[in-house]
Amino acid sequence: INTTGSGYNSDIPPTIIIDGNGTGGQLEAVVTSVGSIETVNILNSGYGYTSNPRVILSHPQIFKKADYYISKFSNRDYVKVNDVYVNDDKEVYICGKTYDDQSPANTVAFVAKLSASGVKEWEKTLELTDISTERDSEFVRLFVDGHDIWVVGENRPNAAILSSYNPDVVLAKYVEASNGLSANLAFQKGYAGISGSTRADHITCIKKYTDTRFIIGGFTNTNSGAPYDAFIASIDTSGNFAIKRKLSSANKSEKITDIVINGTDVYACMEIAANPTAADIDVAVAKITFGTNVISTVWINQYANSLYSILNASI
Repeated sequence: INTTGSGYNSDIPPTIIIDGNGTGGQLEAVVTSVGSIETVNILNSGYGYTSNPRVILSHPQIFKKADYYISKFSNRDYVKVNDVYVNDDKEVYICGKTYDDQSPANTVAFVAKLSASGVKEWEKTLELTDISTERDSEFVRLFVDGHDIWVVGENRPNAAILSSYNPDVVLAKYVEASNGLSANLAFQKGYAGISGSTRADHITCIKKYTDTRFIIGGFTNTNSGAPYDAFIASIDTSGNFAIKRKLSSANKSEKITDIVINGTDVYACMEIAANPTAADIDVAVAKITFGTNVISTVWINQYANSLYSILNASI
């Protein structure tokens, strides 16, 4: 078996058709606990075959029926999922945070994949191990590009005495095996001080821009008196900054909460308020273009509502 596949379920057994010039051959696919097929039983060898027949395996059950399942993730009574992605094969990728085994517990960033039937196929965690730091980590958003899984989040690598410098932004890239049943960490990056030395940096989004560039966005209080300024940046496929800038005003607090890419244009969804604790929060949309050496803001439109505040907007 050259390709084990995924998404098969023994509740609806996969079928095998032997298409050849003989007759009577019968095969049975053996479904593993993770929904792949690694072995085939020969139930009847048949007769009359003069050349290798074509063996046709039915599609995984994800193409035969609607799937309804509940998958429970349990770890020390605390698991938080921050983002979910479902691909065309109905496989599900999730990321978030959970507790480690320390007392008191620290939060650990995790990313995991579920098959189309809800079986966990793999899970990876990322955590700070330096006991002098605040140690908490979490993944906030993910982007799945084939077998490449990009996740961004935040950690707190500074000691409690420097807690105002936390959090920092963290980026990790995982690469799945060709059968999709495992993944390994390709690299991880940390970003401290988006535009200066003192900072608390938060990331909210990651999207693919080109084959060689990804766009990330969020907000920072670095060199800001409001104190939050929105930031947007282009990174290469190794996680290095190509270009970055802030979207800020003189006396307001701005955050980028989401981005969407349309061709070469980037649109950002934003929150704008008088200060970070203000109850009156407006939503805004910005159109942004990326050049070789500069990021340009084409326009920003702010939408105010006298009755309601708009939080965690997406686009």
